[in-house]
Amino acid sequence: MLPELFSTQAFSRKVLNKSLADGTLIKVGRGHVIKPLNSPDKWKRIRHVKLGQIASHALRCNTPPIYIGVTAAMLHGLAATSPRTDTAIHTAGHHFEKKLLPAWIDLDTSSGQPIRTPMPPTPLICHKIDVSKDNTKYLGHHLRVTDLATTTLHCTACLPTENAQAIADSAAKKLITGWETANRSKQQALLKQIPQLQAQMTNLGNKYCNKTGAAQAREILANMDPRFESYAESLLHLASRLAQVKGLIPQFEVKVSAAQSYYLDAAIPKFRTAFEIDGMQKYHSADPEQTYAAIQGEKCRQSQLQKLGWHIYRFTYEDVSDVFGFANFLRSRLGTAWDGVSIPPWYRLRNSRLNL
Repeated sequence: MLPELFSTQAFSRKVLNKSLADGTLIKVGRGHVIKPLNSPDKWKRIRHVKLGQIASHALRCNTPPIYIGVTAAMLHGLAATSPRTDTAIHTAGHHFEKKLLPAWIDLDTSSGQPIRTPMPPTPLICHKIDVSKDNTKYLGHHLRVTDLATTTLHCTACLPTENAQAIADSAAKKLITGWETANRSKQQALLKQIPQLQAQMTNLGNKYCNKTGAAQAREILANMDPRFESYAESLLHLASRLAQVKGLIPQFEVKVSAAQSYYLDAAIPKFRTAFEIDGMQKYHSADPEQTYAAIQGEKCRQSQLQKLGWHIYRFTYEDVSDVFGFANFLRSRLGTAWDGVSIPPWYRLRNSRLNL
């Protein structure tokens, strides 16, 4: 999971300076460099460097620091918005490290010609909070993080609601044993564990009282659901609750024949209304034939569903990213007046204290 660290002492000063200047090596901390990730995805390259910075920082600390918040969420592999270049690394407790980790050069070779982009230093923020040993775990020998439940609680309390909802839904997949490896039919057998998980996490949130974000955390933890499979679907989940939509079922199965069935991202069976989120990967393949086949397959799928009386609404990430506007759309399309409906007080759009 973590990139391989190389000591700067393994290179001559001339080679090291040249490699750092052209982006073939990236300095992630005092005495450590890594090789850049060869990927066309800018966010994967940024995440690769962030993980290298965390690994280097952990090795240099005499006492392993406790990584918390979005940093712990990244190490646990939870879904959130893509990390920015200025996404900070967060720890609990004191350590010797400086407040800024080194600037670096991003190297993009996906277009054939190398494109080098200077990236700013990464802030390192030390929070003066106490974390119980029972709420921490080790990832490997040096990385010490808050456990999954505590990480989820901290993120749902401190992050903007869109990110908090995505992290909670992503954490639910890991907190329910066997969910990530189960197929669709086996996941149906695990559905009864969702209310149990929501009750357990709500109890945890109730202990987080009289603190900033406690009300938001309790509301999100009480509705976390592993069936929302992507960040965009979690935004749909949040908007549906803001719009007070009843009867929305994620990953709803529709049988079109005895041998064939389709799964809808979210559906209201009572009204035969479905909502589909179109991602970039499905329709933007490097192979034109593969893209054409995906589009034709989706047209056939939608045609069969419409013959059964389903009305399909299709959205992109940009559509659902405006959560208030999308909630307004849901209210209007479902025939309920939006005017006069109060927004739940736990929802707030504000700058994140954890800088996600």
